[in-house]
Amino acid sequence: MEQICQDERFDPNFPISRVEKGFEFLGYHYGRDGLSLASKTIDNFLSKALRLYEQEPVQTRLERLGEYTKRWVRWTTSGLVDKMEKRMIKGAHAS
Repeated sequence: MEQICQDERFDPNFPISRVEKGFEFLGYHYGRDGLSLASKTIDNFLSKALRLYEQEPVQTRLERLGEYTKRWVRWTTSGLVDKMEKRMIKGAHAS
């Protein structure tokens, strides 16, 4: 900590504010409501899926698009597992 304080670029009066609107990191949005997918992540998925659909030969188009979608869903939901489990538990208790 002493090294940081001695650094001439370190300003102890620099205002560090709360992140009220949330922030995006590694494809997820962290905000007051918790963790969700970032809108940029969804936009990138749609853009890539459209390119795959347009560029693949007709014979392999659906297979490649399906594989890409399956991997993307697995990746995105793996970070949201806790949130999904909480919703499932909450829904089970409501019944």
